[in-house]
Amino acid sequence: TRFVADLLESEVRTVRKMRQFAGESWQENGLVFPSHAGTPLEERNVLRRFQVICEANGLPKLRLYDLRHTHASLLIYEGVHPKKISERLGHSSIKLTMDTYGHLFEGSDRDSAEKMEKLLGGEPEAPRVLTMPSRNRVADKTADKHTKARLLRASK
Repeated sequence: TRFVADLLESEVRTVRKMRQFAGESWQENGLVFPSHAGTPLEERNVLRRFQVICEANGLPKLRLYDLRHTHASLLIYEGVHPKKISERLGHSSIKLTMDTYGHLFEGSDRDSAEKMEKLLGGEPEAPRVLTMPSRNRVADKTADKHTKARLLRASK
């Protein structure tokens, strides 16, 4: 995508500046995200920086691996075909993808029926409000009761 291409171009410029600043101490490894010396980043430093970013954005403490699940979940919610998701995640089979993320496809039956009805000339139902479950159970329990009631009515 253009966004990713722009991000990579920006990173290439950053690495060039880092290389220039490091001078003779630079170790060329061809890395996209090197340390200031050109060497691979140490996992503990990446994790520490990641936690700072999470905290600064009001996110709960996450593992980097959680981003993989978030990525897959967002692709599912956007309607990407399970086979494509499986390939993107590097799963050995679509079965592994469905065993791991199949519960997130549960609403797709109704969506498929609505699309078929529209294709056959029927009137589509009013759009429904979709929500993703929160990982923060305290927030879920203290959420506004009226908002929850509206969401429940909208999803029926």
